[in-house]
Amino acid sequence: MFMFLFLFLHQVAVALSHAAILEESMRARDLLMEQNVALDLARREAEMAIRARNDFLAVMNHEMRTPMNAIIALSSLLLETELTPEQRLMVETVLKSSNLLATLINDVLDLSKLEDGSLEMEIKAFNLHAVFKEVCTISFLILFPVQVIGYFSFALSQTSLTLTKFLEKYVNFYKFK
Repeated sequence: MFMFLFLFLHQVAVALSHAAILEESMRARDLLMEQNVALDLARREAEMAIRARNDFLAVMNHEMRTPMNAIIALSSLLLETELTPEQRLMVETVLKSSNLLATLINDVLDLSKLEDGSLEMEIKAFNLHAVFKEVCTISFLILFPVQVIGYFSFALSQTSLTLTKFLEKYVNFYKFK
């Protein structure tokens, strides 16, 4: 009889242990289901955000590039007319600035390529002196009124030449270090 009571108590202990394991398993399953629902919601929200961003980029692609292309085209046509040197300088500045802005717009709008891994780096040679001269010219025209530009054209070319030589020496120093 004592043995029977011992076996009965052992069976009760095993049953209670299995019940505790089952209860813990059901709590874990419920938690996992809640997490799956939250993950599914987060995935759907992320997909909606991606669609919204892509729609925005598509609209901005058209709304920004179209007027910029018109400015570039009209500036190019204006350069083919008879202009005073001062007017020519202003139109050339508008054309250079709009081309730079168009490049910047293209780069910003191509940001989605970076995110999806399809961005291809373009490696090509460029004239460092010409780039700095263009940057200096545009910056100079922004900083100073058009009336004084004629007085500073020599200083501008000397500044860009000096800056370019400094950078060439700096780059060469680190390239061969």
